[in-house]
Amino acid sequence: MRIAVLADVHGNRFALEAVLADISSFKPELILSLGDTVLGGADPVGALKLQLECGAVMVRGNADEEVANHELNLEPDRLEVVNWLQDLLVESDLKTLMNLPTMLEVANGEILACHGSLETPWDFLMLRDDPQSFTDYASPDELLSRIQNYPNAKVVLCGHSHRARNVIARGVLFVNVGSISRQPDGDPRARWALLTRDENGWQVEHNFTEYDVEAAAKWALENAPDGILEAQKLRTGRGV
Repeated sequence: MRIAVLADVHGNRFALEAVLADISSFKPELILSLGDTVLGGADPVGALKLQLECGAVMVRGNADEEVANHELNLEPDRLEVVNWLQDLLVESDLKTLMNLPTMLEVANGEILACHGSLETPWDFLMLRDDPQSFTDYASPDELLSRIQNYPNAKVVLCGHSHRARNVIARGVLFVNVGSISRQPDGDPRARWALLTRDENGWQVEHNFTEYDVEAAAKWALENAPDGILEAQKLRTGRGV
């Protein structure tokens, strides 16, 4: 069984198109998308449309809540982008984002998929409580305590921090799949992961996909209210 997993598209249709082209060559049985779908400035409507058309099974990210929940109090700069997105998206798209689950169980409960943590898209599954940085990682015992109500879990998937990482804790594979857009490390390539189950259990392979960064930056500059900043994030590969 093969499952392609992506996260943190952040409205980057250009990166997502390239990733979906890569994914198609592996012919996975399922595509999982782990949230933060549209909050970005490189054709966010197109990015959402691609995920819906490819049949990706999606969970809700914190940025999806920011876009779809009109009751959240946001900083002025964030609010400007959110208002722009709310004007671009139709009401059914906003309802789709808000109604996405926080967590999914896949493959008879062997796989748990979330954006941030199993309880909320705002927390970080693979970081310590109250982390001081994005590399303040939880211990294996801490990770296992967070899935104690899911005894069948073999793989736990998340995004949110944009940093790809694997940890094996007593046979359970914890995976942050990295991000499609807004990279943290100076490499603008899109990240995604391929899960494969064979006679030895579940294996994960992290993939890096090149895309037309300049075309994405140009779209942002011409259309997004924060286009200069968005283009800088895309071009430098430093977006968080």
